[in-house]
Amino acid sequence: MNPLKPGELDTIAAGCGGMNALVDTESKLYGQRGLAWMDFDPREELLETPELLRQPLVRSDKGVALDPGEKELGNLLL
Repeated sequence: MNPLKPGELDTIAAGCGGMNALVDTESKLYGQRGLAWMDFDPREELLETPELLRQPLVRSDKGVALDPGEKELGNLLL
C-alpha cells in the first residue's frame, strides 16, 4: 500500500469517525508492534505504516466508508 498524504488521511478520518477508527486493531502487525499496550498517536502510526489502515476502505467523490454494507457501497458508487 502506498503511504497516505497527511491531508488525505485527515479527510478519510473525518469521514470515518476519527483516527482511532482507522487503525486495524485485529491485524497481525498491530499485535507484532505491541500497539495494544502502548499509548500512540494513530495519525503518526498510519502515516508511517499504512498497512495498519483498516480495510476495505472505499473512497469516491461522494464520500468515504470503512467496510461499507451493500446499501452504503451503492450510495458511494452510484
